[in-house]
Amino acid sequence: MVLGEVCCIKIDHKIGSVDENGLYYPINVGYISKDDFEDTRTIVYLLGVTDPVTEYNGEYIALVKCLGEEDKIVCAPFGFELSNDQIAQEISFIDPYCSIERPVNI
Repeated sequence: MVLGEVCCIKIDHKIGSVDENGLYYPINVGYISKDDFEDTRTIVYLLGVTDPVTEYNGEYIALVKCLGEEDKIVCAPFGFELSNDQIAQEISFIDPYCSIERPVNI
């Protein structure tokens, strides 16, 4: 993937939802499925969308790197801009100690 590339996201944790562990989701969180198997899904944080959605086509804007975990992708509406600090703040409910990167491609 290249920064600015279109991401087709399926949302499985909508804004305002609570998962089986009691974690509240203040943002839409979903995945890009590389195929039909659960273990090949790339987690995506969808920022800049304030309504719960089930699917979304957005722009890849950043990569979230956490020690010992798979990388995650940050997407947003086309042209929506956030600083690395703003992204870190938005995802801190689930990934408080990760770094935000803007790689040319992944």
